[in-house]
Amino acid sequence: MAATYSDIVKQISIKQFMPIYIFMGTESYYIDKLTELLEASILTDDEKVMNETVIFGKDAVMENILTDARQYPVMAPYRVIFLKEAQMLANKNKLSLIGKYLEHPVSSTIIVVTYKNGVIDSRKKENKEWLSKAEKLGVVFTSEKIREYQLPPIVTQMADREGLDIDDKAVNLLIEHVGSDLTQIESIMRQFSLMLPTGHRRIDSDAIEKVVGISKDYTSFELINAMFQKDVRKANLIIGHTTEPIQRIIASLFTSYANLLIYLYMPAGSSDSDAASTLRVQPFAVRNYKAAAARYNKRQVFNAIGLLRQYDTMSKGVNCPSSANSYGLLQELVYKIMH
Repeated sequence: MAATYSDIVKQISIKQFMPIYIFMGTESYYIDKLTELLEASILTDDEKVMNETVIFGKDAVMENILTDARQYPVMAPYRVIFLKEAQMLANKNKLSLIGKYLEHPVSSTIIVVTYKNGVIDSRKKENKEWLSKAEKLGVVFTSEKIREYQLPPIVTQMADREGLDIDDKAVNLLIEHVGSDLTQIESIMRQFSLMLPTGHRRIDSDAIEKVVGISKDYTSFELINAMFQKDVRKANLIIGHTTEPIQRIIASLFTSYANLLIYLYMPAGSSDSDAASTLRVQPFAVRNYKAAAARYNKRQVFNAIGLLRQYDTMSKGVNCPSSANSYGLLQELVYKIMH
């Protein structure tokens, strides 16, 4: 079956195991979490000695794996085979051999296949057939890359699982620094869980600054606020102190100015909740776009987006003077947008 992450976690938690699991996609975090959960849930440590096989794609021979799958467990309820990093198989077409095994699967065998940084191409006839069988008999889960607008509630949920409370500014500051690396975000939350004493479990931007090792005053998030306010002095101060790569800063600016253009074209009288839904941002962020809309008109925002495209190309060495550096390019870009 095609199931959601939550559905699969629930099934595993009640020990409702399937004969085959296929975890694939561009977001490795959820693939790893489900694999770890299965590793911890199916067999005991003693049972694993004789009944668990873990093999990686670059070392795998599919014929041997499926021969192993036809063996019966020894003093355990299941025999479990983990084929990890299947995208590294020397011949990915060999995955279709799983289809032949699934015609007569062994009821006491569980096969778990992880395929990262992409998906198994179901447009190919041989893959379509065996994936269809896997979906009928077991679980096929595609873990899609998390978009930036989806991150705030995920970060908040991670904090909640650790018994922590995190404010909105801290969430955004963390995302500014870490991006969509969910594994790193989870690691940071665990650090906070160990560090913060009982009764003082709230994470604010100062705490993020201390643990993550960044200054809340010199991030692209603060640069965007300064530019939206047309605060030239503050913008130049941030440019002079930031340690973020210029491409990441430009990407953040592009998203913000593209959202500002959408905001400027919204119908008059639209509510903040309407704007938050349209822009796919948290409601508190709408006030920044509202403030910027009083300082930029549509033509200026169109020009800003064009400049961001141009300087993104220049930052990668295309049509860029040999004497230019990241600091100079960013300073020049911000000046042109704000004047």
